[in-house]
Amino acid sequence: MIQNIPFYKRFSNRLAFWILGLLFVAQGLSLFLVNRTSQQSAEENIQRSIIVAQNLFRQAYENDTKSMQNHIEVLSNDYGLRDAFASEDTPHYRVSRQQSQGATRWCRLGHARLTG
Repeated sequence: MIQNIPFYKRFSNRLAFWILGLLFVAQGLSLFLVNRTSQQSAEENIQRSIIVAQNLFRQAYENDTKSMQNHIEVLSNDYGLRDAFASEDTPHYRVSRQQSQGATRWCRLGHARLTG
């Protein structure tokens, strides 16, 4: 069948045909292998990036939780504020609230200095 084609009758043409066919197969195989390898590498890089981001998020969450606990502890130790809430003494409550806000600002300032 292929032998009946005029192009295929000469040996040099047959040799060129087979060489080009082999090159085409080799190029297709190398394209498939390189594509599969690069896809696996990209998936591994994405997976590592997700793990790193997850660890950073967890660490930031834990730091924020600790900071919030420290702020709550400072506010809960403010007996003036506690008494003002219990007695509903409006002027005393305002003064205590201002003092508590000042304490909270000092906590935030200290936290900002520690965390940089």
